[in-house]
Amino acid sequence: MGPPASLPNFSGLAKEVAAGTGEVRGEDEPEDRFLGRLQHSGVLMHERAAQVFSGRRGESLLPNDLHLNILKLYSKPESLRVVTTNFDLLLEQAASDVFETVPTTYSAPVLPSGEDFEGIVIRSR
Repeated sequence: MGPPASLPNFSGLAKEVAAGTGEVRGEDEPEDRFLGRLQHSGVLMHERAAQVFSGRRGESLLPNDLHLNILKLYSKPESLRVVTTNFDLLLEQAASDVFETVPTTYSAPVLPSGEDFEGIVIRSR
C-alpha cells in the first residue's frame, strides 16, 4: 500500500471499483460481499480492479520495500514459496530485482496442487 506502489487497501479498492456505478457499500457490509453484489449487478469487477492495479492516470507502479523484503527472506529463487491474493504484478516485478533469475509464477486456472511448488502463486487475477 505504501509508496512507491501506493495501491489502495481492500476497502479503498472496493470504493475505486464502485466509483461511477451508483452503488454504495452498506455501513456494515463487508467489502467482499459488496464486490460480489457489484459483480452480480453487472459491474465488470475484474476489469475495474485491473485498471486500479495497472496504474492510475498513466502512473507506473513500482514495488515497495514490503515486496522486496518478502522476497529477501529467501536466499535463492528455487527456495521461494509465496502465495498471494494480490491482483498486482509488483511481487513478480520485485523478484527480478532481488534474484538473477525470475521465479516461476502460477495463476488461475493453472495452480500447483498441494505444497509441492517453487515460486509465486497468485490466487486471484
